[in-house]
Amino acid sequence: MVSPLFIFINTINMTVSLSLGYILWKKRNEVPDISRTFLAIMSFFFGFSMMSYILALIFGLRTQSTVILDPVLCIGGIYGIACSVYYPIEVMRPRWIKGWRTLIPLIPGFIFSLPLLFGLRFQEIRTLNDIAAHWKDFDVLLRLISLATIGLISITILFIPYNWRKSSADLSFVRRYVFLLEGITVFYFGNCLIISPLSADLHYLWICFVISIVTYYELRLRVIPPVGTQDLPDEPESVTDKADDNETDDLWQRINHQMNEHEIWRNPDVTVEMMSRAVGTNRIYVADCIREHTGLTFNDFLNKWRTEYMADKLRQNPTQDQKPLYFEIGYRNRQTAYRNFIKFIGCSPSDFAASI
Repeated sequence: MVSPLFIFINTINMTVSLSLGYILWKKRNEVPDISRTFLAIMSFFFGFSMMSYILALIFGLRTQSTVILDPVLCIGGIYGIACSVYYPIEVMRPRWIKGWRTLIPLIPGFIFSLPLLFGLRFQEIRTLNDIAAHWKDFDVLLRLISLATIGLISITILFIPYNWRKSSADLSFVRRYVFLLEGITVFYFGNCLIISPLSADLHYLWICFVISIVTYYELRLRVIPPVGTQDLPDEPESVTDKADDNETDDLWQRINHQMNEHEIWRNPDVTVEMMSRAVGTNRIYVADCIREHTGLTFNDFLNKWRTEYMADKLRQNPTQDQKPLYFEIGYRNRQTAYRNFIKFIGCSPSDFAASI
């Protein structure tokens, strides 16, 4: 018998996913990249998958699974997790996924689908002891490898190099997204290995949560790269070059040289370690030097440079669009940029521009 609670929870999941997919699709042309298109496809994939599953249960076309390592679930999970990596790749590497590259995340799914398409018989696995007894059998081993593949795909974005001059992502975005995908993977493993409606509910609820929180980030927080950033060089300038030989050895002057000449504050991922390598000393000396001369921590020092630069730009042209400035000064999150502007300038960017 189909659980009414299961139907109710996943009808909500389906409705939320399809609604968010529709909103993202309608707003896809508001950004210069195709990130919202990929995120909309991810939402639609989950929403329509859930719709077909619910309808199949209601009309008796299938029943809730009573076996673990369901082959359809295992293979479907590969496509699902592959669908979820398009969005972060596009955010990190705008316009990189096009042409034949569009197929790359789907290749594992194609490979694991072939045995099913060619009629391979999958034996029923009902307990973990069955897995231990038959793990060397091809059909069981295939499903176990598919689970491992899902885990690997969920961390692929950790190994994708990106150009911060083009990308609207930073390292904190990458870490957050991987954490969300790892949550999907963990709950998915539970859904595959535990015969329980609760495990399925948790899995689907987490996916719905991920889609919702990423959609909020995309529509409200992400700083969109201005048009034209796609033409920038693929490799960012190095910020680890030592100061010139004829430059004074004074640490504070070397720090200011890096800030003025190399403008490393524009890099959203710049750290005190990067600065220390650039000026040829260690992080403690850099942090102490900045605190001695400014009374600020390293992060506040960077943010003060950023906000004062933005304030100067607004003084020159108070009516300009502020969003590209956020990207230009090294922010990838509107909320962070807005908060720091108020902290160091004393009012919001809009109020500042209006007061000029």
